[in-house]
Amino acid sequence: MEKFLKEFSCRNKKRSLEKMEKFWKEGREKIHIITDFDLTLTPRDSRPGQDSSTWGILENYLPEAAIEKIKKLYEKYRPLEVQGEMTVADAVDWYEGALEIYKRSGIKWADIVHDVEEKMSIRPYVKDFFNACEEKEIPTIIISAGVKDVIEIWCRKFGIIPAVLLSTDLLFNSEGRIRGWEKDSLIHIFNKKEKGHKEISGVRQSRPNIILIGDTLYDAAMADGDDNVLRVIIDDPRKDDASRSQSFYDNVFQKFDLMIEDKSFFPLVKMIRSF
Repeated sequence: MEKFLKEFSCRNKKRSLEKMEKFWKEGREKIHIITDFDLTLTPRDSRPGQDSSTWGILENYLPEAAIEKIKKLYEKYRPLEVQGEMTVADAVDWYEGALEIYKRSGIKWADIVHDVEEKMSIRPYVKDFFNACEEKEIPTIIISAGVKDVIEIWCRKFGIIPAVLLSTDLLFNSEGRIRGWEKDSLIHIFNKKEKGHKEISGVRQSRPNIILIGDTLYDAAMADGDDNVLRVIIDDPRKDDASRSQSFYDNVFQKFDLMIEDKSFFPLVKMIRSF
């Protein structure tokens, strides 16, 4: 197991090895994957000057006045997210406020499809990772506070088939314009987790060991548990993230077991292929 740890940054080597040895001993039949989407499966700078995120795709088609409204929401709530001071009410207000702006702007489905197919990229070795999971028959679950419709286009583009995809689902009118969203499907940073979603309860019961992958501290909470959850974070900071100080990394390794510094899924590919 130690040879795999060399591919990651790790503070508590003993604890990480204990988890990995448990996973290998119990076998791939007891494992499933939970991963974030925006800036985890997609690279941060795939488009010059812009994060490759589902929200960024939609923002491309907003009029100037609407962009200003989105910006004000971002400036109000993003600092709370970065500082760890956001509440559930804040998260709902932010996400629903943004969705309401997209709804009023009447963005076309055809434009969304075009932008994803032409501009949205994939993090290095993510496709290989999903291929390896498929070969080993390990279910993959994507839980995202982004937009499900955009993620589905991206998945088709790169030939990726998750077992379950949980994310906010848009509604369109007869002209193919956004008219709203499925209220019960809204995913934000506080309900972006496996618990409480009946779609994946059976997976957790039959496959209790989890490899969790994310890019923010909040992503560590996508699954409950400690001994049975190996948490991996991609170190690919957004421009307005808190500075990567020593205290920041101390916080990272309190929540995550392993960190990938080269912004690639290659270490995870090697791990999955070893089962």
